[in-house]
Amino acid sequence: MTAVAEGAILAANSDLFNKAPLFTTLNDKITLEFEMRHKEIIDHFGRYPHRNGILNRVSTPEEILFLKKSGSSF
Repeated sequence: MTAVAEGAILAANSDLFNKAPLFTTLNDKITLEFEMRHKEIIDHFGRYPHRNGILNRVSTPEEILFLKKSGSSF
């Protein structure tokens, strides 16, 4: 995966997040929770920290602490 590909994914996810009411009307709690967790990470870091290694990016100190937490990666 490249940073360009991740950028495209983030843009597509942004569009999906704007349609979050659709998820709630589908009554799919698991999908909604999964997508909202991703949104929280993107809102906070502006990227997916768990992809830093594969993209050869340097993690920030805050990302390193986050990634050490249980359940921080997908």
